[in-house]
Amino acid sequence: MIKLPNTLRLYQKAVKNHKLDPQAAFELQQANFHKMAKKSHCVIDFYDKPPTINLPLSGAALAHKDVFEQDQRSPGLGSRRGITSKRSLQAVSLKRLELAGFADLGALSLSPHACSSVAQDVPTVADKNQTCLNPLNPKWIVGGSSSGSAVAVASGAIYGSLGTDTAGSVRIPAFTCGVMGLKPTKGLIHKQGMAGLCPSLDTIGLLARSSDDIDILLESIISRNRLVTHTLRPELLRVTGWVPTSKTNESSQTIDENIATILESFHQNLGHTLKHDHLEYEASATQMQAIMMSAEVGLTYRKSIQKGLATPEVTELGLQGLTQPTQWYDYATNQRSEYLARFVQAHFQFTDIIITPTYAHSIPDAEEVTVGHARFSPSKRLALHRYTSFVNYLGLPALVMPIAKDNSGRPVSIQLIGKPFHDRTLITYAAHLEKLIFGNEGILPTYFLSGHS
Repeated sequence: MIKLPNTLRLYQKAVKNHKLDPQAAFELQQANFHKMAKKSHCVIDFYDKPPTINLPLSGAALAHKDVFEQDQRSPGLGSRRGITSKRSLQAVSLKRLELAGFADLGALSLSPHACSSVAQDVPTVADKNQTCLNPLNPKWIVGGSSSGSAVAVASGAIYGSLGTDTAGSVRIPAFTCGVMGLKPTKGLIHKQGMAGLCPSLDTIGLLARSSDDIDILLESIISRNRLVTHTLRPELLRVTGWVPTSKTNESSQTIDENIATILESFHQNLGHTLKHDHLEYEASATQMQAIMMSAEVGLTYRKSIQKGLATPEVTELGLQGLTQPTQWYDYATNQRSEYLARFVQAHFQFTDIIITPTYAHSIPDAEEVTVGHARFSPSKRLALHRYTSFVNYLGLPALVMPIAKDNSGRPVSIQLIGKPFHDRTLITYAAHLEKLIFGNEGILPTYFLSGHS
């Protein structure tokens, strides 16, 4: 019985040294993927394409959010299974992964049309409408919209996955499932062949269980290497931690005391500069993102909204965009570069990385964010993208990673934010934190099921 390495770097090394047969590794991962699909309900379609042999990462298994075109297959976008289409050509990012040797095992579930911060019932490979389950605890929420990607990665069935991030759709499910999620700098990754929700805000994002795997995936798909070369040792990077607590003037920014305590202790132990007051331009950027998103959803789905065929989330958001003054959208669009310049000037003169909370509460139970349920909490549902959406408007890179457990044993994650094209700085620092917290094995979701604290 072969044993799969924990990370892609170790996988690559094992294949290179002939200690791992790519074909056998692929078959084992494929079998695990099929088992995971039955248990977690996160697969929309299986692909039976064999791996390409004699490449650096031959047979390493991935699967991706069902928003990407494949040769002869159009994605279902969470509203249906994929369909055969002679006009469909493989998305650029998927082709680049294939050229590196990665095997694509299937299409993963998402909130319909990538328009919800929580997982929802979607048509799966079992031909049933099912909601994917969190492998850490089936009662906990799975964030959206890249829900299937996070579940498949957290389950250990695949090494990584591509999702999309418009307001936090990669980072939110990464947080709820205890894995890493990177929203790269705007424009770093080519979006050709990806179905969009909001063209101005959408970004292809990556999910994996370790920073090294994120780095390998990113290197495989970037359009051209515009990344800033990282030179400083991670311990020399200047880091500011923002923890909005009861001391903050804006009460809506206050986070749970337990979460705040964990984050404050984390920053103090690592010698980070600690900031409690408001983050300049964050609230304004959040507002601008909301204006742009609602306007572009309205434009993208105008016909289906008017005919009553759109999902409730698309209809609600799109109607806001269709009824708001067009001048709002024009202003948000025209001021975007100015807001970015102001934010960078205000925060990155003396700081290399800003770390924010990912969420103000413990990971909710699914019932707490399900509209209509007796336990439904509007505040917990709305808070899911509270600290993520402003990053999309600014176009900055952001990486979410777990750092601890809260009092109930649920992962607590942070969000690292950097200057444009400093994505690798974030990855480097995440690797530093990963080693300090989790040792040399990388971040594995099993940590959150164990007795570690």
